[in-house]
Amino acid sequence: MGTFGKIIKLSTLFLFSATCAFASAESDEVFSRLERQNITWTQAGKTSADSMPAGNGDIGLNAWATEKGEVYFYISKTDSWSEDLKGSNGLLKIAKVKITLNPELKGKAQFSQTLRLKEGEIIIKYASGRESRIFRIYADANNPQIVVDISSDRAAAAKVELENLRPNAQGIISADNAMEVSEDKIALCHFNKIPQNEHLHNLAFGAVAGGENFKAESQNVLVSKKPSKNQSFTISVLSGKFENPQAWHDEALKLSQKLSAIKSDKRIAKHREWWSNFWLRSYIFAEGDRQAENITKGYTLQRYKTACAGRGKAPIKFNGSIFTTDRENYRDKPRDADYRTWGGQYWFQNTRPMYWARLMAGDFDMMKPLFEMYFNQLPLNEKLTKEFYGHGGAYFAETAPCYGGFDRVAATDSPEHWTAHYYLPIIELSMMAFDYYEYTQDEDFAKERIVPMLAKGVQFYLEHFPRDKDGKIFMSPCNSLEQYWKVQNPLPDIVGLGVVLKRALALSPKILPSNERKLFENTLKILPPIPTAIRNGKKVLLPYSGEQTAKPRNMENPELYSIYPFRLYGLGKPNYELALYSFKWRKFKHAGCWFQDGVQAAMLGLAEDAKFYADFCFNPNAKEPDLKFYAFWRNANDYSPDEDNGGNGEHILQRMIMYPEGKRLMLAPAIPENWSGIFKLAAPYKTTVSGSFKNGKITQVKTFPEKRKADIIDAIKIKSELKKSAPIAKNLTDAKFEAIKSESQKALSRTIKAGANEFALDSEIRQSEIGAFDQNPATKHMNAGQDKDGFNPKGVNTGIIARFASPERINAIRFITAEDRPERDPMKITVEASNSPHSEEAGFKSWALLYEGESGVLEDAPRNSEGLAATFKNSKPYKYYRILITQVKSGSADGVQYAEMILGETK
Repeated sequence: MGTFGKIIKLSTLFLFSATCAFASAESDEVFSRLERQNITWTQAGKTSADSMPAGNGDIGLNAWATEKGEVYFYISKTDSWSEDLKGSNGLLKIAKVKITLNPELKGKAQFSQTLRLKEGEIIIKYASGRESRIFRIYADANNPQIVVDISSDRAAAAKVELENLRPNAQGIISADNAMEVSEDKIALCHFNKIPQNEHLHNLAFGAVAGGENFKAESQNVLVSKKPSKNQSFTISVLSGKFENPQAWHDEALKLSQKLSAIKSDKRIAKHREWWSNFWLRSYIFAEGDRQAENITKGYTLQRYKTACAGRGKAPIKFNGSIFTTDRENYRDKPRDADYRTWGGQYWFQNTRPMYWARLMAGDFDMMKPLFEMYFNQLPLNEKLTKEFYGHGGAYFAETAPCYGGFDRVAATDSPEHWTAHYYLPIIELSMMAFDYYEYTQDEDFAKERIVPMLAKGVQFYLEHFPRDKDGKIFMSPCNSLEQYWKVQNPLPDIVGLGVVLKRALALSPKILPSNERKLFENTLKILPPIPTAIRNGKKVLLPYSGEQTAKPRNMENPELYSIYPFRLYGLGKPNYELALYSFKWRKFKHAGCWFQDGVQAAMLGLAEDAKFYADFCFNPNAKEPDLKFYAFWRNANDYSPDEDNGGNGEHILQRMIMYPEGKRLMLAPAIPENWSGIFKLAAPYKTTVSGSFKNGKITQVKTFPEKRKADIIDAIKIKSELKKSAPIAKNLTDAKFEAIKSESQKALSRTIKAGANEFALDSEIRQSEIGAFDQNPATKHMNAGQDKDGFNPKGVNTGIIARFASPERINAIRFITAEDRPERDPMKITVEASNSPHSEEAGFKSWALLYEGESGVLEDAPRNSEGLAATFKNSKPYKYYRILITQVKSGSADGVQYAEMILGETK
């Protein structure tokens, strides 16, 4: 048995054992809840835009039916690559099937079409008077075959048409081949003729249709031998490399004959058994509000779609999977079901969302195609690295066809580009592979897959980049994702390497050889520091090191890769505040598609934020408007159905329920307080965790094995500790002091402690500085000034110069908050003083620092309320005082405001 055979066998064994242990107790409730997620339509469709999906992991179909009694479905496959793989028709449908019965039903028939999730099948019913007709359609979960069972109250003759979708060549895409009738079976196939591409040349894929009560009427039509009340036909699907179409046809007929020997009752029983076990493998059902219901439905349907397409020869395509449809009008043109924007290539960032969610779902068999595709790319990519860059190692291109290679290469002086100078995917895939190993404990996988892959990636970084003056790797030029081009020391690469190298060094000597151990140890020592800076008075993460002047190109926050996918920071981990402020003050905030905000919110324990993002992915408005099926997610940045959107939604919900890390099993990190429900999820070390929650708290929990229950951590307790108020600084007091009135005030912007005065522009002063000194809390001062680099939020490094009629010994300051917008509150300040007559001049900077610290405004300060007094030592009277705002409450504030700034002297 090969490595992957062992992987899948071992990795599913513990889940199957756990399922057996608890199945009798849980199955009734799970299947009852699952049945509520079934989709039923009572209005017939017109085109494949009105279809619902089915599949067996490799073969997919989109099924719809019309008012006339016609039943249709498209056949698709995960590896049906065309000659134009990189084009918009890179992954082709295999055929279109049309089924009609004769005689037709009389009168207007009642119609229903139901997706039965537990059974993994579609049921289409027509009923007119006392007569009904039922079509059951499914892709056999255990064999490469589609099965259609037809039953009717009176005998009817069926006609099955296998439509050739490409009777003529389309550019470099050759025409399909309608094969000669053989043994009353009809067949067609597509055969790639592209000798210049060895990976695609002679690739053939197609279908063979036949049935016991059917005969071939023509090359593409089957008909019933005689009218019948019950009849079935099957369509066997085959892909692979063949010398010619006839060789494919010969093999396809053998496959069809072999599968025909399976008894129908045994076939469907085994098929349903697979789906039942799949649904008992893991689940999440939440209730409590509309969002919980939407998210549960979306999660369940997305996991179903993934199971329909996730066990094939190629990974799931982010831009439509194998369920693309005809579109009446997309980008001002009609599109056929072969079309998809972004074509047949894989974008790593877009592919990973569906696979991160497989870990806690326990769907390890569905991770195999992803790992296998990338592992198989290593030899070619290593060869190309040597040819193009002149050094060793390898990386995975952000954009590449299934067989690998580089869409572009980038020398130091090459022009900047989205995916040039971008080498991170091999590191993130290593992170995912380490998780896979932790969950399955498959040592062969770690030794034969992870270690060689990571070693090639590390070698690339070591030999591709020079060293800085301190002997550290100087990653320049290097993209920080697709967001910032040709920058230096991008955070995702630094953090990613640091995390995966430490995980590698934790492997036992029998898995990690001594040479690789030494390589990893030495590399870890010379990684550059994680880039950080002070923003709005708080330490935050940066997307890359050095001046933050690179133009943003995408809509990403590279610095947050330290939260997800690399998990250096998060709830219950060191430097939580650093991660929290970096997240809250991120520049780009987006939901749905491949955006990561929701996963990161859940991993920081932000329940309401995570709920918003999960609901954005899964509410009814997330569906593409011109498509009928609930989980055919809108285009967003991809193409419909947008699998990124669904995969991210799954992952968000999982992380809301559980945050496993090593042996730690943190439960309820981000469950909303009004939610209740049940769950079962996989965890590292061959573990499953199941239980129930009520009002946001875990009420019952089981682990398999039982001993893992000792590793459970209550996230609510961790969050409660974090919420405890920090002790109030000793210099803050509620004592009253006598205010001393200044005779004039001037507003500042872009002014820092010990720096030169710069006066605020009229356009920045939204409310005059006089409003903060008029002893009237109903007025206020608002300053929207901002540093030139835009790094700090508006309001930071603004302030006031207050001039007194004569020198005063000011040693206390108090703010009164404005009537609205608490995010604008001043939180930290500096107080400086001077007696120079030039103190009110632009450029003056000879100030004496008296105080630096809290403003006295509390985090939860009511509106129009007095803060605490900030007191400080001052033994000398000064005529001029400069008060600067160094932190506002929110990193996204549009300025700072306060009703009063009171200066005075305590006795």
